Order: sequence, then structure tokens, then C-alpha cells
Amino acid sequence: MIQLALADDDPIVRKHLSRALDTSEDIAVVGAAADGEALLQVLRRHPVDIALVDVEMPVLDGISTTKKIKSEFPDVIVLVLTAFEKEDRLRQALAAGATGFLTKDIDLDELPELIQKAQRGEAVMGARPTNILFKAYRDQAIRREEYKELIEAVESMDPTKREIFSLLIAGMSNRQIASELGFKESTVRTYSSQVFAATGCDSRTKLAVRAMAAGLE
Repeated sequence: MIQLALADDDPIVRKHLSRALDTSEDIAVVGAAADGEALLQVLRRHPVDIALVDVEMPVLDGISTTKKIKSEFPDVIVLVLTAFEKEDRLRQALAAGATGFLTKDIDLDELPELIQKAQRGEAVMGARPTNILFKAYRDQAIRREEYKELIEAVESMDPTKREIFSLLIAGMSNRQIASELGFKESTVRTYSSQVFAATGCDSRTKLAVRAMAAGLE
């Protein structure tokens, strides 16, 4: 029996989710919380296999909740649920340790099966989050091809030039870079010239713009 706890600040959503999951013979909902902090209290009182966490909640949002769950209860599988399909939220959820990302327009009849897949160790994604990941991967591939020479030039730099590159695109002056790295300004100017030559850029602005477009920022 899969022990599950969920968190959503909308009482109607909590009710519908609990009802949909309780109909499964393989899932027991041991707690339904209105925010992330309350969910953590549930996990501290009950053994839980899976936590279903809304992204947008008061007190402690879903991303922060996911991080805390994975820190305090590393074996608990976290599935993030959201009304929005924003790429940044998806990326944040996965980086925080979530195993799956679902949108609230999902057919609730499908939810028990997705929970069971997650319990078996499978990554779980709704259709729209999957499309977001595909688009992000495709866009990244296009950028890498379009700025292939720049990316290869940066990736082939030695550690010092790579650090100078990062500080240049951050908008730091030679004096600031020298202070940051403990170099003389003349040394920074030499390295900066080498970075500009390697990347084919003749100014900090052009370097920063091209680095951002290539996904190197």
C-alpha cells in the first residue's frame, strides 16, 4: 500500500485529489495539508512514500517544500502539481528533487496510475510539462548549433580565462575583476583581450549578448 500525503492551499482541490486517490486499492492518503509547512508536519508524524505538492502555496511554496522534503526525508518521492506550465517552475521543481511534474488539468482517473509509476521509480510527467521539456531541449540544441563556435571557444578556455569570461559577461570592469581575482589590472587587460580574440567579440556588451543567446550566462 502506497502511503501518500498531499498539499494544496485550495480546499476543493484537496478534497478532489484525496477522493480520486482514495478510490485506489493501492493508495492510502494519510494527510492533506494546506501549505508546505503543514505537509512537513504530516511527514514527521506518518511514514510516507509519496508527497503530492502544489507549487503555489502560502507559508512555504512547493519548490521550497520539495527541497525540505528531500533534505529531511530523502526516500520520499515528490510529485509537483501546478495550475501553470511555466518552464522556470518545471526546471526549479526538477532541480529541487521532484520525480514528476503534473498540471491540474490532468484527468484525475489517471492519477492513481501515475502515482504507482512514480513508486516504481519512473519519472512522471503530464503531457504539457513533457512538451515544455521537449521545447526547452530543442531550443537548447538550436542555440548550441547556432553558437557552436562561441561555445567551443569558451569550453576550450583554461580555468583562468573561463573565470575572466564569466566576470566580463557579468559586467565587471577590469579594476573590479582585478580586485576579485587578486590580479594586476594589466594582467586582466591581457586576459580580457585573449577572451575577446577567442570569442570573436570586440566589446563586453557584444560578449554578454552572445553569451546569453548561447545559454552561457
